[in-house]
Amino acid sequence: MAKRSLADRLDQLIATMLSAEAGAEIVPQDRRLAPLARLAADLRDLPRPGFKERLKNELERRALMSSTTANPIRAGFHTITPYVTVPEAAEMIEFVKSAFGAQELMRDTGSAGGIHAEVRIGDSMMMIGGGSAFRGTPTPTMFQYYVPDVDEVYARAVAAGATVQLRLIEDHGDRFGVVQDPFGNDWIISRHLGAKYVPEGLRDVTIYLHPVGAPKLIDFLKEAFAAEEFVRYDSPEGTVLHAKVRIGDSIIEMGDARREPSAMVLQPMPTAIYLYVPDADAVYRRAIAAGAVSLSEPADQPYGDRLAGVQDFCGNRWYIATHIGV
Repeated sequence: MAKRSLADRLDQLIATMLSAEAGAEIVPQDRRLAPLARLAADLRDLPRPGFKERLKNELERRALMSSTTANPIRAGFHTITPYVTVPEAAEMIEFVKSAFGAQELMRDTGSAGGIHAEVRIGDSMMMIGGGSAFRGTPTPTMFQYYVPDVDEVYARAVAAGATVQLRLIEDHGDRFGVVQDPFGNDWIISRHLGAKYVPEGLRDVTIYLHPVGAPKLIDFLKEAFAAEEFVRYDSPEGTVLHAKVRIGDSIIEMGDARREPSAMVLQPMPTAIYLYVPDADAVYRRAIAAGAVSLSEPADQPYGDRLAGVQDFCGNRWYIATHIGV
């Protein structure tokens, strides 16, 4: 009888493996075929449950970021809008007008009482709420604010009543200084030293968080809101020094709470964020599954948004919205 070729032996091995029960170990007589046998065994058992689960999660993540409604984001807004609530809401509105040339677009009574206003600062939107009738929790925070003329805007903010936290310096590719407004918000007023005054991917105003446990918060944002790490620098000890995380068409900056060499303290400031998504119900469920606590279940609002609320482990409140029209 003629001796079979290696190719014939491989064909016979594959036929034997395909006819065997799943998980059965087939040992080839020719040891040269052992590596191919192991590979064939792996391929034979696909798709495994783990693969199916990863595929399901990835498809869900992509679905969250694709539009399923005509206009899920209200005209003029982006995925992320900071929502600052302070007792002196009316005074803060006047401050951002005077210091930053903000344009007030609307002012009304909020659902929790007090003021609800929307202002435009540069190319960015901000919601401001509060006032004497407000019964909620104040949410001042830190912002990175990029401007064409950092010296002029920095001086104007101080003249409007802001307190100097860090005088203007040049570092990390920016010229910047830090001030705190009379309502507890910190503003990193910056001018990028590149071709454009604002770095690639950012808008004029960007939320800058300093939680305790930034790595865990980044993981939560990935799981709950399909976030992607845009930039991340970790210390040797594992803390996040600086990160940019993209959600939809917007970016949040963050770094772990710490004291800087300049003696400036970067402390946790739980904030409120209005988050536009294609499907508020699906994202709400995903956020709860990721560990968030429910503040309110999805419900249609008279101003044309379907809205839900959750709070993450750092105390940040996320108002998850899909614009459905009035």
